Amino acid sequence: MTIAILAKSLENTPLTSETEVRTKVAIPILESLGYSPQFRAEEFPVYMQQGRAQSTKSADIILFSTSEYELHKKNTTNSLEWVRNHSLIVVELKNLTEKIETATEQSLSYTMFTRALYYMVTNGKEIAIYKLKLNQADNCIFSGTINELANKWLEISHDITYNKLCSEKQVLLETQTSDYSVYYEYCLANIKPSYSESNWDIAQSFSTSTPSAPNKVTTQNDNLSINDLLNKSHNILITANAGYGKTRCTQKIAKIYSSYFSENQDGKIPIILQCGLWRRSFNTIEEGIYKELHHFIPNISIDDVHSELVKGKYLLCVDALDECTIDVIALIHEINNLARTESTRMIITSKPSDLTKSFDSFQHYTLDALTTEQVNDISRNFLGYNIGILHLVSNELKILLHTPLFLFMYLNFIQAKSTRELPKNQTTIYNHYIHYLLNSYLEKKNIEERGACSSESIKKILSQLACHLSETPEKNINIDEIIKSVLPSEAIKPIRKIIFGSTIAYEYDGVIKFQFDTIREYFYSLHLLDLDETNLIRRFDTIIASESKTNSLLLMFGNLTNQVTQNNLLNYLEKKNLPIYIKCVKSRHNFSYQLVKKFSQDTCNNFFKQLIESYESIIDSHFSNFKRHFFPWSDLDNGLNANEFTPTISGGIDLERLYLAYSISAISYDSNQIDKITVKLLTKENIDL
Repeated sequence: MTIAILAKSLENTPLTSETEVRTKVAIPILESLGYSPQFRAEEFPVYMQQGRAQSTKSADIILFSTSEYELHKKNTTNSLEWVRNHSLIVVELKNLTEKIETATEQSLSYTMFTRALYYMVTNGKEIAIYKLKLNQADNCIFSGTINELANKWLEISHDITYNKLCSEKQVLLETQTSDYSVYYEYCLANIKPSYSESNWDIAQSFSTSTPSAPNKVTTQNDNLSINDLLNKSHNILITANAGYGKTRCTQKIAKIYSSYFSENQDGKIPIILQCGLWRRSFNTIEEGIYKELHHFIPNISIDDVHSELVKGKYLLCVDALDECTIDVIALIHEINNLARTESTRMIITSKPSDLTKSFDSFQHYTLDALTTEQVNDISRNFLGYNIGILHLVSNELKILLHTPLFLFMYLNFIQAKSTRELPKNQTTIYNHYIHYLLNSYLEKKNIEERGACSSESIKKILSQLACHLSETPEKNINIDEIIKSVLPSEAIKPIRKIIFGSTIAYEYDGVIKFQFDTIREYFYSLHLLDLDETNLIRRFDTIIASESKTNSLLLMFGNLTNQVTQNNLLNYLEKKNLPIYIKCVKSRHNFSYQLVKKFSQDTCNNFFKQLIESYESIIDSHFSNFKRHFFPWSDLDNGLNANEFTPTISGGIDLERLYLAYSISAISYDSNQIDKITVKLLTKENIDL
């Protein structure tokens, strides 16, 4: 049957199922290209390694160069190699009511992991045919209706006949180098990462940083691209604050190098080593490389890794140095020893810290914040409309939105709101983002996983996991035991799927790690929130000694709703640690003016009462020897004792213009004046009074 006759026959023949699309459209087209039934495998298993997770899917049709495919359906090294060497075309089928665009990504995945040359998608009415190109956009051979395919059949069919693709496959196999064959699967996993939400293609820039004085760094705004960095011949240290995209940067570098290697069968192999796994999963860099590659190259040995490392085969991306919590000095020593080898190329990422001063031989760059133009462009592309997002928010939130991760979290927040409601604080954004990750995953999954437990139970499990990772990082955690402490044993399997499938955390070589360290800090804040007031105060000194735990404390205050507990904790910090106290106060309502606009006269009175009490408490706790020099005591006559006087406050709040004004004076403790506070609340109703 010719394609023209096929197209004519389909005009008056409704296709009611995917099976009819298979038998009445796809198979006739394939047979006209010379693919006999003996070369056609249907519902063939495809084993996909995405990141460090493996999944098995079934391709609707795969066309092979020989007929032995029934012998190679198992997930074995020999069978996988046979599939890669003989696959020609992957075909994905859809119902007539489904758009073929929705199946293109899935078909592409099957094609990449089987190493087929082409992929085809059809719903019986429309059809698209692509030639796979790993490091650039795939070549679309045809996209249109079956009728249009008939009109162009002669010029299209010549490129994808059975004989033509068999010859093309043979030439490809003969020209592959041994390195290409060994490292292909690993590079393929880098090209197609395991999660995409955090992997936006944002063209962030880099700036050169150089020491200008002891303990001081000068940043030169070079506006360098990631390719500019990769063209440098020296080893590189990249620093940036949480959420700027350091891990995403290493993933992008790995993708660039992997794509080049896959297309050109040459170049360095990128290896990403997570510093948080040092001494937990691997004890030497060579062991880390081995474990990273062993998932994809079962036959590789430590000796092979050593040999390739000496030859300079690898580009080492050592990610998140600041997350190394065990024996970090030993890791730094090993990195610097490797860096002395001329053939070694290394890229290190880290938050700014004293640790980064240990790499004198590395060129130091900083990852720049997003520009205002980038923030607006990303927001418009994400939301589908232009809102001038930075003009609508407070200054504190505006600063935060120049950080890629927090911008993404915030956009998810406002997309879910019917009104342009501002989040109360940073913790509110985290709460919504975790809800989004869990719901996005569960909506796609089966009843068992959706009904396994509530989101609160999952948060309880993750808060306990974060507690272990924050307080005893040297110990490997049995997450099954944590799950069993919250839920019945039968929940272990579905909860594992939810935690790892939602990309909140991942498991590597038996080690559990949160995808982002800032997410670990958030869940540790939930653990702190569960502690009673006495226990929390007892642990304050330990918490505030760690920058990471302090971040968790700030997030905890954003979630704290018990006013009495909140005041008691703040009163304690007010006397013990003024800098942390200030941060905690700011963390509660720092983004939205909604609370201020709801002020009542009582709220206003309490606000000023707290203001004057905190002022006096801070002076007495931290500056008692200099009390005489602080206002209002400095206004007292020299003969008077400052400790015998207490401050009083008067003032007002204008809710319409969001103004606050007050004055402080001193009265003696034995004064008959009862009111220490005189406050006026101005609203729209009484502003003219």
